Amino acid sequence: MGILFRPMDTADIGSLRELLEDDGMIYHPEYLNRFFASPGACAFGAFEGKRPVGMAYCFLLPRPDGKTMFFLYSLGLLPAWQDRGIGTKFMAWLSDYAKNLGCSELFVITDKGNPRACRVYEKAGGKSEYSDEIVYVIDYEKEKTGKDEM
Repeated sequence: MGILFRPMDTADIGSLRELLEDDGMIYHPEYLNRFFASPGACAFGAFEGKRPVGMAYCFLLPRPDGKTMFFLYSLGLLPAWQDRGIGTKFMAWLSDYAKNLGCSELFVITDKGNPRACRVYEKAGGKSEYSDEIVYVIDYEKEKTGKDEM
């Protein structure tokens, strides 16, 4: 059976526990309903049959010039489906999806310490052309506890 990529919606909430917990997130249907109701929030799944084995979530960001950007926040697969080319195919599918929506660009943030993700993004046409690019994060949850939270 092949892997099918498709947009996800509230009908998929019941099947997301394993994916979210594997990514270190809390599974809570109310939070998922809130996510799906948020303007510009998108989720996509990689399915083997009816089982989601991968998930990406993204945000459509309108620009002041009328263009829309596609911000891929996270793309992940369950461990048993990694290293099989599925992530590369999923990323290519997401790129085509964003382009067909009319987005002016797709962007994703990762670090050089994640070479597997870098290869996936580069195979899809992503470029990191500046050696001085920096991402600053103000982590309010870490501020409260003094430690990283999952």
